[in-house]
This record gives sequence, C-alpha cells and structure tokens, in this order.
Amino acid sequence: MQNTIDGFDKIKSAELDSNMKMTASSESKSTNVDMDITYTSKPKAAKVVAKSKLANGSSNTIEAVCDESDVYIRMPSMGKWYRKSISSYDTVSRSTNQSKETASRYLRMMKKDKVDCDISSKGGSYILTFNAGKKFTDELKKDVFKQISSTGTARISSADLKKIDFKTFKYVIEVDKKDYMPKNYRINLTLTARDNGEKGTVREVYKGTYRNINNVKKIEMPSDYIDLSK
Repeated sequence: MQNTIDGFDKIKSAELDSNMKMTASSESKSTNVDMDITYTSKPKAAKVVAKSKLANGSSNTIEAVCDESDVYIRMPSMGKWYRKSISSYDTVSRSTNQSKETASRYLRMMKKDKVDCDISSKGGSYILTFNAGKKFTDELKKDVFKQISSTGTARISSADLKKIDFKTFKYVIEVDKKDYMPKNYRINLTLTARDNGEKGTVREVYKGTYRNINNVKKIEMPSDYIDLSK
C-alpha cells in the first residue's frame, strides 16, 4: 500500500477523467458529474471541463482554467472567458482539487484506519481492493463522511455518527507494477441517514482514469477575458 501512496506523491502532472454519481432515495433521478481535468503542480495550474446532470433533469457544462492566483470560467453559451481572483473558498478551485485528489485521499484513509487490503495481479498491474463491508469503526465512518461532505472538512459530532450507517463500502485501485502510479480507481458506497424521524438512503460511485502522467505541458491561461475581480 505504501508503494502506491509513494506513487501518488511522484505525480507532478496528469490528465484525469473522473465521474461522480449520486442517487438519493428521495430523488427520482441521479446527480451525475463528469470532470475532465488536466493539471500540473509546478507551476500549480489546472484545466477543467465539468459536465453535470442534476436530479431535476437539468444539465450544465462549465470550462475553467486556474492557476495559483486566478480562475477563468466560461460556459459554452457565454463564449467569453471571465476571470476572478481565487479565495480559499472558491468553488471551482475546491472542487477541482477534491476531484483530482479523491483516489489519493481515500488510499491514505485506508492506511490510517487499517482497512484490510486484498492485492491481486493483472497483466502489468496490481489491483488493490479495500472492502470495509459493515466493519466500520467510528473513526473510519467519520473520515469517509468528511470526505464525501461538500467541503471535506466538516466537523462531525458523535450525535451525527449515530444518525449514519454505512451499508457498503468498496475501494478498488489499479496501479502500474513498475512505478506503482495509479491507472484507474472506483469507489462504491451506500449509507443510510436518519434525521427528524425520517430515513433516507444515499448511493455514491466515484471513478477515474489517469492518463499522460508527468507528461503534461504548461497549461496556458486565457489572454482574452472579462475581469470580474475589479
């Protein structure tokens, strides 16, 4: 497991196709978000195309490019780029970071909370499978719940934990045998939550595929834009 964690630490740039699908028992349709992300760490920059389809049937596509100081946003219907300064609460920057770090964060969580790992071999890859099943400690439950919350930093009380039951949890990641860098991952989880006498079930699936690791060229920021920071 540590070799794979070290493999993530060696990634300086990559392309990542990620997807998040969430289905709540109270909704007739799922929320589905596809993100195509290209990123570099030195300099820190990212390019994102996010396509979302909400439970009410509406859909939306947003393009964004960001560096350490600014984020540029464009919707297909707008045509032009719009720039604004990045703050620590910027939605685009936060969601981009969460998406590109999902696989790494869950892997470190598995090690921290000592979830059993099954390792198999397939061609030039190792397959690491973590299946917590119903064996959830309060610490693992808290860590998973924090990760799937909107900010990933929510404070979880003991009262909150008592309202949540994780029915299933499985994390599978495929890594290269030579350098232990990630190829793809998939996370499946199902939880039930109780609040004010009502009980609901939420199913979430996260998956992603890595390409072009450490071969991404410099990400250029748009030169023609409308500045919203003024």
